[in-house]
Amino acid sequence: MTKEEKGEQVKRVICSDGSMTMLIDDMFLHPPKYGAHHSVDVHVTPIASLLSGNVRVLDIGFGTGWTVAALIDECIRRNCTLDLIGIEKSKEVYEQRLTLHPPFDAHKYVRGEQREGLHVNVIIDDATNIITTLGTFNIILLDGWNEHKTPELYSEDFLKKCYDALKQNGAITVNTGSWNVKDNLVKAGFKVETIAHKEYESLVGGSEFSQQVLLTLLPPLQDDQLMETRETGKNHSLLQTR
Repeated sequence: MTKEEKGEQVKRVICSDGSMTMLIDDMFLHPPKYGAHHSVDVHVTPIASLLSGNVRVLDIGFGTGWTVAALIDECIRRNCTLDLIGIEKSKEVYEQRLTLHPPFDAHKYVRGEQREGLHVNVIIDDATNIITTLGTFNIILLDGWNEHKTPELYSEDFLKKCYDALKQNGAITVNTGSWNVKDNLVKAGFKVETIAHKEYESLVGGSEFSQQVLLTLLPPLQDDQLMETRETGKNHSLLQTR
């Protein structure tokens, strides 16, 4: 199904896990090869150890709420309360949450169902305009298009605002392993870790972490990653502290 939305070509695409995403002007809203669980790998698993008690989260690039649904599922499993603010620049993309359903039971809360201990507020705006007005957070999920389509979200200036918006021992997850973005994170004040997934990389950063605290956020290496590390010397956990 193809339609026009504000001059953009929008097409529905089936992901490998059976979930449906959108192709908008030659860019996928979610990676069809990895499906909905890309959100878990990049944004939920690395910070799962921080999900206890009362957690305040900022999701930049809310989209259709797949990442937030994955996060809510994990919060429910860990019995923590969640106060989440999502920012999405495109109202048209946000409205697609009602039709694009990922394999996360908690997506029903993204679509409007209520639950005690859960508050989700989505703001349709440009994150660069409002991030300094929203207070501080335990976790920031940076999930923009990429550094080429939305470079303002991955700039040193904006990442410094993210740094200032994190509470002590807060964390940021970023949906790219780009060395340029990593360098901007470091310049903004973060300690940064590169997480190597099977075929791509992502970043997790801390505001005032010690190395030990930062490493507790990282998922354990899988057997195939450990084997590759031994055989090739590739380090799947590259700590950047400068």
